[in-house]
Amino acid sequence: MREKPTIVLGSGGSRGLAHIGVLKVLEEHGIRPQRIIGSSMGALIGALYADGKSATELEEIVKSTKLMNFFQIKFYQGNILDREKIRIFLRENLEAKTFEELKIPLTVTALDVNTGKVVKINKGPVEEGVIPSISLPGLLKPYKKNDAYLIDAGIVNPVPMNLSRKGRVVIGVNVSPDLKDVNEHSTLTEIILKAVYTVQSRYSRKPRPKENTPHIILKPYLGSRRILDFRNEKSIIKAGEEAAREKISEILSLLEK
Repeated sequence: MREKPTIVLGSGGSRGLAHIGVLKVLEEHGIRPQRIIGSSMGALIGALYADGKSATELEEIVKSTKLMNFFQIKFYQGNILDREKIRIFLRENLEAKTFEELKIPLTVTALDVNTGKVVKINKGPVEEGVIPSISLPGLLKPYKKNDAYLIDAGIVNPVPMNLSRKGRVVIGVNVSPDLKDVNEHSTLTEIILKAVYTVQSRYSRKPRPKENTPHIILKPYLGSRRILDFRNEKSIIKAGEEAAREKISEILSLLEK
């Protein structure tokens, strides 16, 4: 009997739309996750998928939503990303209001900026998990949840495969960018993101599940695609499809063992 995998969807801004392509190919081969773990954009895509939507439906949502509208310069509020528009987007596109109501178990990650600890969120309102998970420093102020101030955990653990259960098959999707060097033509946002991802590359946890856990990591080829570049989303999704098709035989083999 074929095992259902845990799917770990990593951080990466617009590059995370490649997750949809990966999910589409897995669906074509009858592979549905028994659990989803998401970081940042992976948390957003993971929430929509865990709500019971197909990959094709996710693609239609992306096509009909001008995601760049989420990015508005609001420095006087400490934000570039429009948090309220994200909240409205989630409420309009999710049937489930809480993690407990989702059709597939979902865990998303955020970083407690004061303690440095990665926080797992899998209970309560879905929006109170997804929004802190995508609160990338420089784009959104930390999200206050109880007594903690939470930000995007992708800066320390972009593909949190270590949260998967020992012994279960894990499929990780890594869409982290290799950002260009800063120069005199770089925008403020590009400089902030370069600083964040430089720290990530130096100090972040490498994608790795628990010991003795069968796994595979997909790395869609997205070239120099910037994490805030949501134009031509079809090409990003296609990159995810190509990465999954390239490894589908290996994935099926893992699931049949």
